Amino acid sequence: MVSLPTRPRGEASPVRLNWVSTEELFAALDACAERDRLLTRLAKATTDESRAQRTADKARSQVSTETVELKALEDFSPTQLWARLRGSHQTDLEREQAELQAALYQARSAEGALSEASSLVRQLRTQLAALGDVDGRRRRALDATEAELRQAGGAQAQELIDISQRHAASLAAAKEVGEAIAAADQASVRLQAAISELDSAESLADFDVFLRGGLLVDAMKYERIDRAVAALRSAGQALQRLSAELLDVDLPTIPGLDIPDLSRTFDVWFDNFFSDLEIRGRITAAAESSRRALSAVSGVRTELARRYSELVGEQEQLAQQRVAVMAR
Repeated sequence: MVSLPTRPRGEASPVRLNWVSTEELFAALDACAERDRLLTRLAKATTDESRAQRTADKARSQVSTETVELKALEDFSPTQLWARLRGSHQTDLEREQAELQAALYQARSAEGALSEASSLVRQLRTQLAALGDVDGRRRRALDATEAELRQAGGAQAQELIDISQRHAASLAAAKEVGEAIAAADQASVRLQAAISELDSAESLADFDVFLRGGLLVDAMKYERIDRAVAALRSAGQALQRLSAELLDVDLPTIPGLDIPDLSRTFDVWFDNFFSDLEIRGRITAAAESSRRALSAVSGVRTELARRYSELVGEQEQLAQQRVAVMAR
């Protein structure tokens, strides 16, 4: 903050600052506050990207391992010969196929998380670059204001600088809350989509368990399960983003979405009543978890909207104070 001259004792004429220099000072302080906010977010986003990269690398390695093991059973090899001699070739092949599918699913999920994390890092870096030299801009604006004050004298300048700093902080806080609201809205949409897919999958699972639907119902059920798992993965990513945004506004995070392992492995290995029943139970658990998360998101969004309204009101009051000081 600049060092301002003290106001002389006794009567003094009010000082009217140049509007152009004052507007530039406010804009420069706002830009600095925005730069600091983006740097904080970029540090966390970079850490998240590194973690996602390690997870994706591990998942790719697992896919390679499972592919090699499956090929050893599919091609003529000592592994295949030994499996045939034991009379377990088909069982081993089916197991390896199921494990490869599971590894591919984990790899796709990891790649999606990495893509989203990298996209956020690129976005934040672009926003930072667009701000330019905010420190230089702030320094030039303060120098211009200080020079004007030294020439004119007066106490209004210090009040205006205080108001501008509070206004910049309020704007930065409002932007954080606005981003959290957008994240909550996205999470709500994705959770609703997941719940819809899970409800459809649960209906088919009921039919399969209690009426023994057969191969056609099995196929339809697995299609719905695949769509439900994709929707849950998308909802989980949205909840993670919301949790990160809530940390920025000092609100409790949303508990992570617990996605039961909806896998075709059950019917591959244990094609019987109990495997179908267990799959149905996991679908039901995922739907209940999603509904709890949706309710929590709704409550958090209400609180965020209240905070945003308060910040807008604060900015309006500061704007009125600014005009009042400059009108003296």
